[in-house]
Amino acid sequence: MTDTIANAPARMGAAAVQLRVHGTSYEDIAMTLGLSSPRAALTLVSRELATQGEGMTEERDEMRRVEAARLDELLVGLMEKATNTEHTEHIIAVRAAVTVIDRRIKLYGLDAPTEVTIHTPTQTELDQWVATMVGHAIPRQALEEPDIIDADIVEDESDGWDD
Repeated sequence: MTDTIANAPARMGAAAVQLRVHGTSYEDIAMTLGLSSPRAALTLVSRELATQGEGMTEERDEMRRVEAARLDELLVGLMEKATNTEHTEHIIAVRAAVTVIDRRIKLYGLDAPTEVTIHTPTQTELDQWVATMVGHAIPRQALEEPDIIDADIVEDESDGWDD
């Protein structure tokens, strides 16, 4: 009898998870198991799942392989219709195939963000870059000082044409 009492919380947690897996609401789980509130049912389910997940790396990898095989099988069944534009269920099959492919991507974490390295240049690097850009943008002749010609303006009353 002591063993039964000691295992009661574990059995209750397993029962809560089982009920949740079958779609039972947290309110109904709380009522069924005699818990004080739906929040207590949520906490119980969360704790039980966390406990079940500890040290399950090998099992998790095996589950991933099994689910990948299931997804592969589903995709094989869909591909004939999805790739045949003349098939009457083509669009439906394409949507389903995209959903299966998306699920595979999530399963293997292929949609993880890309790592980006940001470089903050030093003042010296900035000065060198500016000098290089100015050298490419402005021709060398424009950088040379132009010749200055000293001249006087002479006003002539003639129209500039010789008769």
